[in-house]
Amino acid sequence: MAKISIIKNQQTLAQTMIDRDKERDSDFIEYENMIHGVWNLPEGLPAYVGKDVNTLGHDAVYSPTRVLSSLEPDVTLFPLAGNQDTRDRANMIEQMIKWQLWGARKRRHSSIVTEIVQSSIMYHAVAVEMVDLDYQKKLYTALKIPSKRFESIRRYGRFAFNVYNPRFVHAQYSQYGVERILVSQIKTAYELYQNYGEAAKALKEDADTVDSIVEYVEYKMIDTEETCVWAEPYNGSTAKPVGEEDAIVIIEPTKHKMSYLPWSVRCGGSNLETREKYKYHPVLASVLWFGQWDNINMLDSLKTSKAMATAGAPDAVEEGANPRSDTKVDYDKPFQVAHPSPGNKIVPFPTPQIDQRLLEVSADLRSQAMKSTIPGVLQNQDVPSGMAYATYNLQLQNALSVVKPYQELAERILSDVCELMLLSIHYSKIPMRAYNWNRNDAEGYGNEYTIDPEEIYPDGIYFDVKLKADVPSDEMVKLQSVLQAVAGLGMAKEDALERFGVENPSETMNKRFEEQLLENEVNLIITGKQAEQQMAMQQQIAQQQMAMQQAQAAANPQGVEGAEGMNPANGSAPPAMVNPGATREMQTGQTRSGQQAMRGV
Repeated sequence: MAKISIIKNQQTLAQTMIDRDKERDSDFIEYENMIHGVWNLPEGLPAYVGKDVNTLGHDAVYSPTRVLSSLEPDVTLFPLAGNQDTRDRANMIEQMIKWQLWGARKRRHSSIVTEIVQSSIMYHAVAVEMVDLDYQKKLYTALKIPSKRFESIRRYGRFAFNVYNPRFVHAQYSQYGVERILVSQIKTAYELYQNYGEAAKALKEDADTVDSIVEYVEYKMIDTEETCVWAEPYNGSTAKPVGEEDAIVIIEPTKHKMSYLPWSVRCGGSNLETREKYKYHPVLASVLWFGQWDNINMLDSLKTSKAMATAGAPDAVEEGANPRSDTKVDYDKPFQVAHPSPGNKIVPFPTPQIDQRLLEVSADLRSQAMKSTIPGVLQNQDVPSGMAYATYNLQLQNALSVVKPYQELAERILSDVCELMLLSIHYSKIPMRAYNWNRNDAEGYGNEYTIDPEEIYPDGIYFDVKLKADVPSDEMVKLQSVLQAVAGLGMAKEDALERFGVENPSETMNKRFEEQLLENEVNLIITGKQAEQQMAMQQQIAQQQMAMQQAQAAANPQGVEGAEGMNPANGSAPPAMVNPGATREMQTGQTRSGQQAMRGV
């Protein structure tokens, strides 16, 4: 407590930053209420009117979050040279970065990608802190945090990522980017003591209390030169420090040795706006600013309350001169017959109807809200029967364009996160090890890889992260467009594979080359076998022909001397005319029919 004066400037600066964002934070609270269904009826309504809160806020945030975060993002590191070795090395680093992101999500309730996308849609602002556990090991030792706890934390990977609620993060910007960051959030004394160890020993007594939970507001400030952490008793709000006399200094203003801020803080909207609240334009902004949320809830409450209040209205009334009613209704038969008292009759009441004006205005407000937020096709809306797939796909693509600004913000944050990991490897001088977790890589799956700090060039780190929407898509259309780009525009096949969505196009190309070589080898073997079989068959046929010729030659009688020149085709006389006595008839004495041949004629 004696060193409180050393953070006086930081406390004053923190209050200034919090006051500047007060109007923004008020809207952020309203967005949270819309998502959580927190809404109150205005005063002065009839007693029968109950509260009916619309799910518009919840569905408009969580539906696109599921669409954009269900699939693993594509991470691309641009190589610094065009040779194949550099490209292969860049692909390997991409796999290692994905490994770290995959391990980091096991520390949290949900993945870092899901939380970043949700923050972008919900607040149009994202704040992520990267913690290099290997680099922080020295700090853990200095703070006397048990090593076993560090080993347990380190088990899920080298890096941890804290995605903060933007309402608790306040940043100061210059024209070159973020210059200073303040985080003010509620934490228990136990959490602070576990995080900072002996540096927060003033909180140990409160941390060990078992009868109650003692809460503090942690103020953590970091800029390009120094960092500082202090805590103040929680007084019901994080927006107003209680004063320096009650603050507990955990880390004095200390010069840090980092050449970068281990944070990524970005917001969407526009810097053209002068008021801080209008620099952010989340998906629910127009619904809140123009009062659609309150009007929809009011109309829904009136409709529902009216229907419920009149649900028990009587179906009929008994009229007549008989003041004493003994009307009976037989409910045990399919047709419920009423037996009125003598002289009386049963007159049915018309079914109560809800005011059609309420229905029309409610439908109109819902339609406006749908146009202002997320189209129904992304909110699991039923597809009309008979709709052509091409039409449905066109509606999906148009709907995805609505969430494009939030998708791009999330992609920029993820690119920053990947860059921060490589920067930390370089400046910490500690190599990073990871494993190939791509099951499609039969040869490299499970291999350990290492990134050496010396191979990282801080000024040459360029990541491009793309989120893939988890919606039905026409793969044939994508394939045809890629094939046309390759055939008609001369696009490189590797670039075409990457555009088609292949995770590691260089590896896929190498696989294809290996397949082609294997196919060529198999084709050569098959061709050789076929040639051998053909030659063997030709030899067998030749041997059979020779054997047949030999058999025919052995079966023929001895030819007449000189008869080889008696060929009528060559103009010679036939053998029978030249030497009649050498014919078959003359030699055997019989004709072909068995009769005696005539001689000397």
